[in-house]
Amino acid sequence: MNGSKCYQHSVGSKSTLPNNQNITTLHAYGCQTTCDRLLDEKQFPLETILHTLELQSSPAELKKELSVQVPLGTSHGRKLTIHTDRELDRPLPGQPWCFDVVGVNRFCWTSGKTTIHYRIGDQGSDDLLYFWFMHIFLPLYFTLEGYYIFLHAGAVEVDGKIILFIAPSMGGKSTLTDYFIKQGHTLVSDDKVATYLQDGKYFAVPSHPYHRPYREYEKLGHRVTH
Repeated sequence: MNGSKCYQHSVGSKSTLPNNQNITTLHAYGCQTTCDRLLDEKQFPLETILHTLELQSSPAELKKELSVQVPLGTSHGRKLTIHTDRELDRPLPGQPWCFDVVGVNRFCWTSGKTTIHYRIGDQGSDDLLYFWFMHIFLPLYFTLEGYYIFLHAGAVEVDGKIILFIAPSMGGKSTLTDYFIKQGHTLVSDDKVATYLQDGKYFAVPSHPYHRPYREYEKLGHRVTH
């Protein structure tokens, strides 16, 4: 599988964030997200920005008019649900969505738009907003919007090629990824590999520079420098 270093097709729009210093720029899955909350994000550049998003707080109640609720099970000890206004099918432009980490965070958006509205629940925090946005919400958003197909895998770059480690949970993905990182190879993704097809070739998109070779809830892991 190829890397995506040479390709750029931005789907962003003009920023609507207020012009102040309480803005964090987040990077993951080839996407640059500007957030109106001052999160503790260590900056690192992207070689190519494929997408741009805005993450904005919302003072209004979210999802109150969305009649369809679909449970997504649990992750990291949290109940997850997704809400929309029609039975689940191929998303349509203008379709409203809301992803709910119950009691923690809520992310809402409209298909075809690049502004994400969030609310922090009673059990939430800045750290948990950052975790759930990076770990679950972005893969969900890019899947529903049709930009990427995600593989549940670890991945590293070896001799210019992307090597994937595909296995079920507890199957050794992080262990293999950790071994190759320690040998000096570049991390592509620790858990979810974003892919897309272009000109008859599949490309893999780096996730975020965190690797978690251990089991701990709601932690991205430790920062990888290569």
